[in-house]
Amino acid sequence: MIITDLSFWGGAGGTLEVLSNCKSSKAQVLYTLPGTLNVKNEIPLGDYSDVYLIHASKELIKDIEYQFGDGNLLHLGGEIWSLVRSHDEVLNNQN
Repeated sequence: MIITDLSFWGGAGGTLEVLSNCKSSKAQVLYTLPGTLNVKNEIPLGDYSDVYLIHASKELIKDIEYQFGDGNLLHLGGEIWSLVRSHDEVLNNQN
């Protein structure tokens, strides 16, 4: 799952580049603006092996951090963050 508001310079082209390099045939993009969607309720983390936030505004990054808790976004470099799941959450979703 990729979450974005397409606000950074990479915009739609950068998002499409990331998708074209994705190894999963089931990748999905969730476009949302800061403060408009409860992302945590929209994407149960157990439904996706990986969740990334790319080409997002500072406001959307803060919004996601607020919804999922401090420390749950890992900056991978550039304009890409990974939503980190807790060990317990991963185990619960495997059952």
